[in-house]
Amino acid sequence: MICRRWMVALVVAVGLLFCIQSSVSARTIRVKLNGAQVGDGATWASALRSLSDALDAAVAGDEVWVGMGRYTGSFTIKAGVSVFGGFSGFEEHRSQRNWLANETWLYGDGERRVVVFDPGSGPDTVLDGVAVCGGSAQRRRHLLCIGSPGHPGQRSGSE
Repeated sequence: MICRRWMVALVVAVGLLFCIQSSVSARTIRVKLNGAQVGDGATWASALRSLSDALDAAVAGDEVWVGMGRYTGSFTIKAGVSVFGGFSGFEEHRSQRNWLANETWLYGDGERRVVVFDPGSGPDTVLDGVAVCGGSAQRRRHLLCIGSPGHPGQRSGSE
C-alpha cells in the first residue's frame, strides 16, 4: 500500500515535470537592419536592429532569424543556437524564407573574425542561409570553430 502511494506520487511528479518542460519552448528572435532600436525580436514589427544583441539574448534551442542585408561585426554563436538568414521580414515560418532572393551577409570589415562558434557547439548549433566574408583572422579565415565535436582543438574556416 505504501509502495503503491509512492509510485502514484512519482508518476504524478514526473508528469508535472514533463508538462512544465513542455511549456518552456524555444524562442524565435528576429533581426532586420531597419529594426526597432528597442525591441524584443518576437515579431518582425519588434525585430532587433543588432544581430549581436539577438545572439547575446539567445539561449540553446532558440532560433535567430536574420533579415536580408549586410551586418558588420564579429558574431559569436552560442552552443545550441540556430541562426538562419534569407528573410524578407514578413515570414511567419522558416520554410517561407528565400535565401537566394534575400541575401544576408555577415561582414567582418577586414579587421576581425566574422563568426565564432562557442566551444561545445555541436550539430544543434546552426548557421544557415548567410554569406560570410570580409574576415581577418588566422590564415585569413572568416569562420573559426574551436573544439568541434569529435575533433578537439580543430580549427576550420574558409579562405
